[in-house]
Amino acid sequence: MKWILIFITLFVVLSCRRNNENMFYVNYVTRIDSIVYANKNIDSLKSLLSGYEANSDDVGMMVVMRELGKIHRESSDFILALNYHEKALSLAKELKDTNNIIYILNQLGTDFRRLGILNEAADRHYGALSYCDKYSDKSSFRAKKQRVVSLNGIGNVHLTLQNNDIAEKIFKEALSGEKSLGSHLGQAINYANIGFVKETIGEKDSAWIYYGYSMEHNRLADSKLGISLCYNHQGRLAEQEEDYSKALESYKKSYSLMSGENDRWHWLESCLSIARVYLAMGQSENAYIYLDEGVKTAMEIKSWEHLVEAYRLKAVFEEKTGDYRKSLENYKKYLAYTDSIANKKNINHLNNLRLNYITEKGNKEKELINQAYVNEQQKKKIILYFLIIVLLVSVVAISSLIYALTVKAKMQNIIKKTSLMRQEFFTNITHEFRTPLTVILGCAEELKSKARIRGDEMEISSILRQGQRLLTLVNQLLDIAKVRSVIGNADWKNGDIVAFIQMVVEQIRPQAIKKLVEIEYRSNEKEVNMDFVPDFMYKIIMNLLFNALKFTSKGDRIIIRSMVVKKSIRIRVEDTGCGIKPENLVHVFEPFFQSNPNPNVGSGIGLSLTKQMVEAMGGSIEVYSREGEGTSFILFIPIKHGENSFDRWNSILDEEVTNEKHFFADNKDIVNKDDIISKDSDIALIVEDNEDIARYIGNIIKDNFSVIYARNGREGITKAEEYVPDVIITDIMMPEYDGLEMTRDIRKSNLLNHIPVIIVTAKNDDAHKLQGFDCGADAYLIKPFSSDELKLRILKLVSYRSMLREKYSQILIDNKEISKETDAPEQEKKFLIKLNSFILSNISHPNLNSEMLADNLCLSKSQLNRKVKSITGINTAAYIKQSRLAHAEVLLRDPERAIGDIVLLCGFESASYFTKLFKEKFGMTPSEYRKENS
Repeated sequence: MKWILIFITLFVVLSCRRNNENMFYVNYVTRIDSIVYANKNIDSLKSLLSGYEANSDDVGMMVVMRELGKIHRESSDFILALNYHEKALSLAKELKDTNNIIYILNQLGTDFRRLGILNEAADRHYGALSYCDKYSDKSSFRAKKQRVVSLNGIGNVHLTLQNNDIAEKIFKEALSGEKSLGSHLGQAINYANIGFVKETIGEKDSAWIYYGYSMEHNRLADSKLGISLCYNHQGRLAEQEEDYSKALESYKKSYSLMSGENDRWHWLESCLSIARVYLAMGQSENAYIYLDEGVKTAMEIKSWEHLVEAYRLKAVFEEKTGDYRKSLENYKKYLAYTDSIANKKNINHLNNLRLNYITEKGNKEKELINQAYVNEQQKKKIILYFLIIVLLVSVVAISSLIYALTVKAKMQNIIKKTSLMRQEFFTNITHEFRTPLTVILGCAEELKSKARIRGDEMEISSILRQGQRLLTLVNQLLDIAKVRSVIGNADWKNGDIVAFIQMVVEQIRPQAIKKLVEIEYRSNEKEVNMDFVPDFMYKIIMNLLFNALKFTSKGDRIIIRSMVVKKSIRIRVEDTGCGIKPENLVHVFEPFFQSNPNPNVGSGIGLSLTKQMVEAMGGSIEVYSREGEGTSFILFIPIKHGENSFDRWNSILDEEVTNEKHFFADNKDIVNKDDIISKDSDIALIVEDNEDIARYIGNIIKDNFSVIYARNGREGITKAEEYVPDVIITDIMMPEYDGLEMTRDIRKSNLLNHIPVIIVTAKNDDAHKLQGFDCGADAYLIKPFSSDELKLRILKLVSYRSMLREKYSQILIDNKEISKETDAPEQEKKFLIKLNSFILSNISHPNLNSEMLADNLCLSKSQLNRKVKSITGINTAAYIKQSRLAHAEVLLRDPERAIGDIVLLCGFESASYFTKLFKEKFGMTPSEYRKENS
């Protein structure tokens, strides 16, 4: 085991060292590349070369010589280009820099191709391709690019030797590689090469297409040389088709692009082509200008092919101008250079034979390379198997460690779950306290309002006071549990804390005035925008102010001060009350601690809860007190909480309208628990498993509603389908079927989906509220609730129902269709559209009535009647009658239709009955209505 670990350590160290060396070399080459590319002229590069030679920097010399060779080749100084490239290649081989070896071999191949020495060109390009196949890196962009460049060079050699089929195949392979690399310039070059092959074998149409592709990609690559060459290709095709104007236009574009460039070899192509076209067009004077310039340049760069063409054209020019002696001299020069070219072609033929030999040699080398690759892969497998064994040993050791950590984590998880179960049990038990408290406080309020004897009223007030204290204790216990469970998930907001504190102070001011205590808020800043949790901040300030009020006598005062200190806000709540004894001061934030044994003072939970909420917001709280002089609580809370941006807190408070006109009518029949419904009275369904709570809610609304009861959600659905009530009040937690499930079913029911649902529950957290509203509840009240608030909620919902009834009635009166754009709940619109559709399709039927409609809608007659009346304010029979009259009104607007026919089409029993009903609704007879609207 010891030797294995030593081996692994050495292997990792050597690998890291080798990787670091490789990275250093690559970074150094990249840095020199950037220096060289910034100095593109010959003088600057030679100066750099001298510096690198003085420092014996082989990498610097290699890169500079590589670029000097390219520049001299573009200037047609091929001998110097070859010299620099050969030296650069030697340095690259010494440095074992495969990337640069491949690159420089391809540069040498291009040099030899420009000189016409094709055997040497082929040897260099095939050498580059061989290195590409040997190179371990075959997936990087640079490696793929080098291989494509090698293929392109080989294809050009075959093209020069007129091996057109082989050249086209190689160019297409190179084109595929350039496409995968996304290189526009590479694609342009290969499209042009394929186009030249097509032109050579006589496929002119294909040549035009490929040259077009090449032009498109040259423009995308912004290659001046490439665009110029494409113009030459297109001009040559046009010239072959004897479209001299088009040919001249293309050649001149090429000539203009290449003028002033170092690449005079390609410039000569367009120059001589323009002269040739002018001669063909009979414009000898224009041709002479370009001929003279072309001959001088061809002589300078020693381009024999261009001199052959130049002297041929000069002979033609002299012949056309009548100077036959000069024409003969130029023709002799043309023949001399032609013989040289012919000899060169013979050499090319020999080179072609040598090229075939090189190709076969290259294939053998590939086989050797493949065999070497197989051997290398076998070695890699042996190393891989060894590493797998080492890895397995390591995995066993790590697994043992993980197992130990897992056991420890499981133990911690069990402890955490036990703690959460204990906390959840505590929270649920505390929730249960709220239900009996709701009954106690509600019944006590009812008894107090009916008490006639002073002593009874005092006893009831005592019950209410103690009940409220018990409710406060329960709420604080729940707050402690909630704060402990939601640290880090609090509802953070960003807003003006000064406005927030001012709002809280104004809420408590009436109680301070009632106790004759002066309360004042002073802030050093008019506005302080900060991140805070509104719920926590509200309870913190409220707890501190209530605490101050408890211990402050009449005539004393409470002052709240705030100011920004560095990156926090300091809030100070101070009073001039009785103060806290020094021995009690360290215990004030402990749960259930009371410095005053008076049972009316409090439970001792408020300050403990306050400290937890302050710390939950990343702050701290301190207390200072002197007995008999007063107490100060100082809070420090950070202005910014993390890097997040929170939603804005809005300081505008919603106010309930308290001066609404009393909605409920008096002297209605009262039904409590017997489910007996008074005729034409509104029905309220109370779904509650606690009988006392159900009776308490029923007593609140019994003067205004016929009340029916259900013990759970399942029974509630049954009762709702039977009576179709006007409002449903439900608890959440009930046996068998809870209130949320029942609310969902109500919203899915075509019969019940219009009924408002009010949830009354002890679950006061935001998650349950959101869940209730998501299920379709219209209101959500927390136990214990105010009876006035419950009545006001019902007032709002019933008022809204009345508004909808008026809207639907007006639509019916105006004889309008209920469409998707109608401003009303979606479920009600769907029901009325279905109802109206059936009525309209059967309106001529004299027996169309409530029973027929109920059967079609799969409802009982009474259910349909209550549904229609709840939505529209009229019963089913009246709704059918209104629909008949509305349809008759539409038909009366057609003067060609007889009134007798309209009576039958609208399903009325007789014309006299129709006339009576029509006059009651519209204030005129059908004939008068037609006359007035004609």
